[in-house]
Amino acid sequence: MAPRTEKRPRALLLTGLLLAVCWAVWPAASAPAPDRAAAGADRAAPEAAERMAAPVLSRAESRRKPLRCEDALSGEALDLEVLLRVGGEDRAVLRAGEFADLSAAPPDGTLHYQVGSLQREHGVSLSECLSERADHWLLALPYSCRIEVALSGAQPAPGERGQIMLCQDPRALPEPQDPDGEQGPYSLAGRDMSLEGLLHWRLRSGRLKALHKAGFSAAAPAPLSTDAGGDCVVSLIFSGGASAVAAVRPEPGAVLRVPLELRARPALRGRLLDWNGQPVAREKVVLTVALDLADYDLRPGDPHGLMVHRQEGVLTHAVKKTYVTAEDGSFDLSVPRGKEYAVYSYALGGYAFWSTLNGGAPAADMTVELRLAEPSAANSVAITVLQPDGRPLSDASIEIGVAGDLPFFRQWPAGLALDAAGSVTVPGMEPGMRVGVVIRHDSLERGLYAPAYPTVTSDRRIEVRLPELALNSGSR
Repeated sequence: MAPRTEKRPRALLLTGLLLAVCWAVWPAASAPAPDRAAAGADRAAPEAAERMAAPVLSRAESRRKPLRCEDALSGEALDLEVLLRVGGEDRAVLRAGEFADLSAAPPDGTLHYQVGSLQREHGVSLSECLSERADHWLLALPYSCRIEVALSGAQPAPGERGQIMLCQDPRALPEPQDPDGEQGPYSLAGRDMSLEGLLHWRLRSGRLKALHKAGFSAAAPAPLSTDAGGDCVVSLIFSGGASAVAAVRPEPGAVLRVPLELRARPALRGRLLDWNGQPVAREKVVLTVALDLADYDLRPGDPHGLMVHRQEGVLTHAVKKTYVTAEDGSFDLSVPRGKEYAVYSYALGGYAFWSTLNGGAPAADMTVELRLAEPSAANSVAITVLQPDGRPLSDASIEIGVAGDLPFFRQWPAGLALDAAGSVTVPGMEPGMRVGVVIRHDSLERGLYAPAYPTVTSDRRIEVRLPELALNSGSR
C-alpha cells in the first residue's frame, strides 16, 4: 500500500498542470469571432473625416485665382508687375495674369508700379484698389489721367472740328543745341516767347513731338486720356484757326478740368479788281505774313510755305500761300497771327500789291481792295538774257524775286518764258530794285544759272549775259 500512496501526489500534480494549460488555452479558443462590420467602421472614420475636410480644402484653394490689373478710370487691362510693400519692406511681386491668393494680404500694404512710357513710379494703398471677384482678384489701379476742357473766348463755327494735343511743356525742356548754331532758322538765343508761340516753334522745328492727339468737336467735346506725367501743355486747334493752350500736370487716376480760352486768327478779306474796276474771278492772290517770333503762329499742320532770312543777326520768318478768288472776285482768308501782312496778285498780266506797311493791320470790318495795274512800259521792266557770244537765249524760263524784300519775300510767278529775243516783260518793279534771277535752260550747267542780283536801270531794264562757265560742257 505504501508504494501506491507515493504515486498519488505525482498524479494529482500532473492533472493540475494539464488543467492549467487547458484553462490558459480555452479563453483564446472560445473567444467570439471578430466583428468585421465594427472593424470597417473604425477604418471608415478617418476617411469620413477626410471627406468632410475636403470641401473646406477646396474652398481654400478657390481663393487662389488669376490676378487682373486694370486702369481705374478706363477699365482697360494693364499688363503690369506690381510690388507689394508692408511697413517699408518689399513683401511680394504680383504680376498680371499669374495666380495669387490675396485673402490674407495686409490692409496697410502699398502697391508700387511703373506708369506710362516714361516709367514713372506710382504708389497706392492696397485697400483702395483690391477686390475679390468670382474668378479673379482685381487691382483697379490709378494709371491714366483724364483731361476735360472747358471752352471760352472765340467760338468755332457750327460743326467745325479741331485737334486736341498733349505735349511736354516746352519751357521745361533743355535748350536745344541748334546744329546750325546762331545762324539756324530756329535759333532761340535771347528770345522771349509766349507759351503758345514756343510750343508751335518747337513743334514746327521737329524738336518736340505730341505725346497724345485726337480729333475734337466743340459740340461733343471728348476728354483726352493720357498716361503721361510731369509738366505738360494741352493744345487745341480748330480748322478755322482758333486755338488755345494751357499748362497741365497729369497725375495717375486724376480727372483734370482745364479752361481753354480760344484766340481767333486774323481774317483778311478783300476783292481783286481789274484796272477797270471789275471783279476778277477764279484768279490767284498770294498771301505773305511776317511772323511775330515772340508769339509764333505757324503750326505743324499749316499748309503754308516757310521763308527764312537772317541779316545782321535779325531773323525773319514769313509764310506764303496762294488762294483763288471767288466768282465775285472776293477772298476771305484766315491767316496766321503776325507782325506784317501783304497780299498781291499778277492776274491778267497786271500787278497789284497791298501790305500793312501802308494799309494798317487786318481788322474785322476792313476790306482790302486789290486793284490790278494795267501792264504798260511805265510800270514794267524788260529782262533780257544773252548767251556768252551776245545772241539771245530763247526757249528758256526765269524765276524772279526782289532781293532783300523783307518781310514779304515777293516773288513773281515761276516759269516766265523768254521770247525769241531772249526777253520777258514783268510789271511791279521799280528802278533801283535789286532783283534775284534764276535762269533755267538745258544748255546751262546743272540746268540753271543765278547771276549776282542785277539792278533795275533807270530805263526799266535788266540785262544778263551768261559767262562761259555757266554753260555745260556740251554747249561750250
